[in-house]
Amino acid sequence: MFYKYTPIMYPQYIFIVLVGCLFAQNAAVPTSRIVHGNIAAKYQFPWHVSLTISYANSSHRSYCGGSLISSRYVLTAASCLLNAVSIKADFGSISFSTPLQSQITTKGMLHPQFQPKNNANNIAILQLNEDVWYTNDKRAILLAGQSQASNAFINTTSYISGFGVAQNGDSYLSDNMRYAFTTVISNDVCQHFFPSSYVRSETMCTMGYINSLQSACYGDQGGALVTNIGGTWYQIGLISTIHGVGCTGNNPNLYTRITPYIQWINQMTGIAINP
Repeated sequence: MFYKYTPIMYPQYIFIVLVGCLFAQNAAVPTSRIVHGNIAAKYQFPWHVSLTISYANSSHRSYCGGSLISSRYVLTAASCLLNAVSIKADFGSISFSTPLQSQITTKGMLHPQFQPKNNANNIAILQLNEDVWYTNDKRAILLAGQSQASNAFINTTSYISGFGVAQNGDSYLSDNMRYAFTTVISNDVCQHFFPSSYVRSETMCTMGYINSLQSACYGDQGGALVTNIGGTWYQIGLISTIHGVGCTGNNPNLYTRITPYIQWINQMTGIAINP
């Protein structure tokens, strides 16, 4: 079974019931990720990780995104790892079919207060078996730190990346990594689109920015929401919940906010907390 790696403080638990990832039975590629996105350039999103999730006694595979946060750890959504027996992590390429490096891991940590019913505390960490050697193609993203804890990032231009279809409703993955511009909206506005139990202080929402059709979609869960602060790229959120009416920038998507979980990430990984 896919077991939880237990560093110091938290009891062991296993992954249960899959929620929020995209299934593809006997499929070679995932479907429905970044729609209407721009094609990414080489070296543009070197922290992006593609996750292929396998299950016991099943030919099903599901697909999520993630972000490299150190040479040994990947940040993703807890909803991506439920019921998994193994995860294949691909790094370093803007082509889905030709990753520069791949690893299979069975070590993951779901947040102990994750609630599948409403995706509360939808955050998880994968521990890799070997270090990822940093190059221009693959390196970690910095996490928004304590100095950003009070920053709601409202009206901040941010970016998402992933491998996905070019048109909403298509069924096959583009081999090209795509990205989209989004802008952070207030939780008060977001509550008009999601049930109140989903929108909390630990979440944030974005809507399409330059192109209102651009959006994350099913299978993109776990991918990083990033922005540039003072010339440095930081991850401020991760894709948690896709709006139920479809994947367009006219409806917001829900993200797990990074800053409330910085201490937990530090406890689980030993990664230094950014100021």
